[in-house]
Amino acid sequence: LICITERKTYTQNLLGQDYMNLRTGSLEESRKTTGVSIFALPKGEDELSRKTREEWIRQITRNRVIDQDLRRQIEARTLHICENHFEERFIEKHSTRKRLTPGAIPTLNFQKKSFDSETQSRRKSERNETPIEPSTSGIKSKVYKHLDDFKCVISRVKLSGWSRKETEHDFTLDYFDSEHALPLYSIRVDSGLGFSIAVFGWFLPDTHEIYYEHKRSLFDISAPSLCKVVQSFSVCPGLPETLHAVDPIVGISQVTKHSVPIAPELYCDDGPPFKVKVFARSENCAVLFNLADQDSCHSCLSLFQAKQKKVPLKSALKATAVKDKAPLTSCSKERLIATIQQQRVRCKDLESQLVNMQREIHSNSIEINKTLEDDILSILDKSDLKTSPHMNLFWQQQKKLLASPKFGRRYHPHLIRFCLSLHSKSPSAYRELVSSGVLVLPSERVLRDYRNFFKPKPGFNEANVTQLREQTNQLFDVQRYVVLSFDEMKIQSNLVFDKHSNELIGFVDLGDDDVNVAALDSPTTLASHVLAFMIRGVASDLKYILGYFSTENVTAYQLMPLFWKAVSILELGCNLWVCAAVSDGASPNRKFYELHAGLVGEEYKVDFVYRTVNLFAPTRFIYFFSDAPHLLKTARNCLFNSGTGKHTRLMWNGKNMIWNHIAALYHADLEQDLHQLPKLTVHHINLTSFSKMKVRLAAQVMSNTVAMALYRHYPQGDAEETAKFCEMVNKFFDCLNTRSTTEHIRKRNEFLAEYTSLDDSRFDWLQNVFTAYLEDWYKRVQERPGAFTSDDRGKMFISHQTYKGIKITVNSLIEVVRFLLSEGCEFVLSEKFCQDPLEEYFGHQRARGRFSDNPTLQSFGYNDLTIAAQRGIDPVVRGNVSGRHEEKSSKSSKWYAISEEPLPKRKKTKAKKP
Repeated sequence: LICITERKTYTQNLLGQDYMNLRTGSLEESRKTTGVSIFALPKGEDELSRKTREEWIRQITRNRVIDQDLRRQIEARTLHICENHFEERFIEKHSTRKRLTPGAIPTLNFQKKSFDSETQSRRKSERNETPIEPSTSGIKSKVYKHLDDFKCVISRVKLSGWSRKETEHDFTLDYFDSEHALPLYSIRVDSGLGFSIAVFGWFLPDTHEIYYEHKRSLFDISAPSLCKVVQSFSVCPGLPETLHAVDPIVGISQVTKHSVPIAPELYCDDGPPFKVKVFARSENCAVLFNLADQDSCHSCLSLFQAKQKKVPLKSALKATAVKDKAPLTSCSKERLIATIQQQRVRCKDLESQLVNMQREIHSNSIEINKTLEDDILSILDKSDLKTSPHMNLFWQQQKKLLASPKFGRRYHPHLIRFCLSLHSKSPSAYRELVSSGVLVLPSERVLRDYRNFFKPKPGFNEANVTQLREQTNQLFDVQRYVVLSFDEMKIQSNLVFDKHSNELIGFVDLGDDDVNVAALDSPTTLASHVLAFMIRGVASDLKYILGYFSTENVTAYQLMPLFWKAVSILELGCNLWVCAAVSDGASPNRKFYELHAGLVGEEYKVDFVYRTVNLFAPTRFIYFFSDAPHLLKTARNCLFNSGTGKHTRLMWNGKNMIWNHIAALYHADLEQDLHQLPKLTVHHINLTSFSKMKVRLAAQVMSNTVAMALYRHYPQGDAEETAKFCEMVNKFFDCLNTRSTTEHIRKRNEFLAEYTSLDDSRFDWLQNVFTAYLEDWYKRVQERPGAFTSDDRGKMFISHQTYKGIKITVNSLIEVVRFLLSEGCEFVLSEKFCQDPLEEYFGHQRARGRFSDNPTLQSFGYNDLTIAAQRGIDPVVRGNVSGRHEEKSSKSSKWYAISEEPLPKRKKTKAKKP
């Protein structure tokens, strides 16, 4: 319909008809029709309503003369327009009315003026192959002109069985049968000659074929003809009454009740006071259908067939028993019967088992006296057996769990950590252990909640920082001093799709969009390494991964913002005091130290940077350390390449220092019955790329034992400088590797004692003996007579990187130890200033990958959560720092001590009800 009216004006035209002039106030909208809806001009004052209102007025007045009446309607905002001017996608259909989506614009079925159509240019006469169209004189005229004309005509027409009901604005034709109180057919004609059809009060849907065929208007069909058409259709009987249905006033579902009252004269004499007939219809029931080969309309038939397919499933469900904890009030009678039957069968089986057990006990049991019984029970309950605390706790927990019901078990945090470690080694072996029933262990689903208590991502994760803050809130005073270590690990360079965030993971990400734009050449560069930041307590057992970043050949300029952001989080967010930064001797790390040349502070007398002012605590310094195990390996590599290996050096300090001295000593020692060097193997002498990474191999070669053996094997002094170099490096490493308060007593080596004095004798040895030895060596090389180039002289000395790393570490160690002792530390262990825990962490990451040693960026994050949940970080088998944990005592195992600290667990999110 096409209409523009006041609130009391309705449509006067049909689709496909010529536009008619509008009359104001002469026609009124029918409130009883279920057909075309009328929408008012938007009256809101917001920007969207204002623009929508202006566009409506522009569309309405585009091809229409604005007279005084129309102008008054526009100013009063009383214009209305029917739904046929809008596209169907703009109309929202609700159960009681239709609504327009905000911002909908009418664009359809407007009148056109003659000048709107484009004039076509004259074409040359061509042979017309199309059939001749009929003359327009044969077009059928309208049956009725308006409602008054319809009333006048219908009053003279005889309609058998049809009753009439007339009002000022509509006209109704009702057809009653002999059984029901409601009319079987009801045709309502509104003021615009539009009609609506109802069957027993149920209106036909707007998409019914009668409406489409006759354009839902009496302009094209007479009333008698419409009555015959309606009576030619069959009434849909609906669906069987056994299907679940709802009342129309309750809501709309797939099946709705249609109640029709029975005529009172059929039951008033002897029967109930009120009687109805109920139809079960689908929500889209056509009510009238005209298909001879069907018993109901297409909508009801399709729904019935779908319901029939579900009948076997419902029947099978009715025959099954309910679960033990299911509420019985919501169960059907059939399921209750099935539950009782199942319980009876179960009780009968248990009773038979009990009878059999009692029979076996009476026939095969052996009586024991009370004393023996008490002894057996006391042995089982004893807690002073020769077991470790871990074994004792495991035994007590197993007894407790075996006696508890299967559901609702509570596991000890230490047991959870132990199970996480087992599962990380081999999930299939853990599943086999759980399914065997030998031990009562948490399921994989429970472990997953502890392992993935937050979603990992590159950067400093807020949830991870919160967890660190909770873990360290009990630390006080000097326990809050920490060492910040950072290093890179190789990962697989590929992309992985994350189904939770719908993102591709595997690109270089420095944790901040601004840093990424400033430091990266391309945002789609694949990451090849992961840069991890770990903190370690100086006076506590704290070891924690603060964050990680995906990188590709990280530079000093990329390290700078990441390092200071980590320091700011620790100092300001966690109240942890950073006193040292540890890294290996890679060139980006050395360049990173040099970038702090302007922050070294006053009274700085050396020509290299080994400290910087803490920007977030200006009264303190942060001291830089080059990792001592790395310095030990690079010093050994320099000696290995002197005369052998890659032949990149030929070290000299008055006498040649070559690797062949140690190799010849080893081969000579093999021929002896009593060995001087029992720990040396072929892996110590013939180094490979794998053995070069082992700290243990380097420490055993650059040892005092090898130095003394060299003095004895070369009495003429040919290997004197080689032996002295091994001796010096060994003492230097001992000074940087103090890790216990008793190790120096057990090994009778004072260089392994803890630092307790501000004037420790080792400080003097490091500065005036070891550093002076290197400086004299360097000076002697530079002053050696002969035609040597600068490159040749450089080969006579250790590498420049190793020399500079040693000087940085020596100066930092002396100052940071004195600072910590002055702050109140009872003693300081120099092993805290190496990055062995970080190397052990990388070993765990590679071990999680099994055959593919290097994880992907996504698996690195989830592995980090698993390792963090275990708290203690011990080295994996064949790790490059495993030697420091190889004591045979069980007390060195991380499972010896019991941890009562609770583990964070992922919270369960309940699914929202629709």
